[in-house]
Amino acid sequence: MKFYVLERTDKQLLQKIPYSLFGFLILYWFGISISIPVIISLIVLFLSLFVLFTYLFNSMISSALENAFLDINLTELRDKIIAIFERRLSFLDDRKDIERKLVAFYAIGGLSLTALMVLMVYMFSKNYKFNGNLTLLLAVSVVLYIFYDVVKYNLSYEYTGKDSKSPFLEDIAEKYFIENSLRKLPGSKSFYSIFMTFLARVLGTITFFEIPPIKFDVLLVYANENIRKFIKELTVDENTQTYGKNNKREIVLKYANGLKPSEFFEDKLFKPPRITVLSEKSPIENFPYLFDSEYNLGDKNKNCGKWIMYTLKEGINGRVVGYVIIQAFKGLKIKRKFRNINRHPIKFEGKAETVYMFIFIGRRGEIEYFKNEVALRTAKFDPSLIDVEPDSTRYFTTHL
Repeated sequence: MKFYVLERTDKQLLQKIPYSLFGFLILYWFGISISIPVIISLIVLFLSLFVLFTYLFNSMISSALENAFLDINLTELRDKIIAIFERRLSFLDDRKDIERKLVAFYAIGGLSLTALMVLMVYMFSKNYKFNGNLTLLLAVSVVLYIFYDVVKYNLSYEYTGKDSKSPFLEDIAEKYFIENSLRKLPGSKSFYSIFMTFLARVLGTITFFEIPPIKFDVLLVYANENIRKFIKELTVDENTQTYGKNNKREIVLKYANGLKPSEFFEDKLFKPPRITVLSEKSPIENFPYLFDSEYNLGDKNKNCGKWIMYTLKEGINGRVVGYVIIQAFKGLKIKRKFRNINRHPIKFEGKAETVYMFIFIGRRGEIEYFKNEVALRTAKFDPSLIDVEPDSTRYFTTHL
């Protein structure tokens, strides 16, 4: 399985050719004769089985990989990350419910491909007769290659990945889906491991699944009525679900946690903290709902501040594709006042205004779309102002 996870699709296909030639040699040496109509029928059968079960296998894997983080309760995400790095939690541990189906689809698809390639070589040999010397030379070459192939792979080898500047989420996915899963495989360098490598080459189907396009992003913007209206228009009513044919939107928002929308977007209730807390307090203090799986609102006056969490869903079937978290702060907005005479300075006035921090996590396409739509409706907050006191009445001046 390690080979099929780590290697490209084209190399997987090429690596099966020697094993197919080995199967053809067995048919040839035992003098098994198959008529052309039967060969064609078997080719159609094995081709159909290969396409069907390879598609089912890869679709199931891809779906499981994508849902591994999208279906999880976001407040439990940190616990899962801890389990991945500290307790070596793997994809195989979490997907025991589909393990038997995966093995069956994997074996049927791979065996069908091997049989298909054997029959193709056999059909070729029916038209172009092989003499004994050629088959002997072919047999020696195939045996030498297979011996090298099965011996060079040590199942106890620990895959460490390639050096890259990949984001942290991609590192998590690589460890969860590949590295930790490979550690679950039997690992002694013995006849058993060699036999399992040979069996995997014969039964292994072609895999083409990829790490899902999960994206994490943060956006700081000034709050305004356009943002509130945009969020309200996309939000599904809690009592009447709008999923279905009558819903014209591709994605919608569903309230998940935090303050109620009526409380969060009401400026007079639960005043937000100063944005300087981002540099004064730790992330666990500022965002406890992201780090503590047992966190609840409790006393709203003592919680981390004003925040609300939505699930981002497909409008047609309501499938979760991401999460959107909005946390409110009180930040500083700088306004310029120009003078008509050049000798007079330009005056910068600082005014306290509400700033929304959007935290996005989910499928990259929907997250990028939602982030861009938010950015179009308001002005971005300058992160350099985080350390400036929002409540101050100071004025900044500069000369031309």
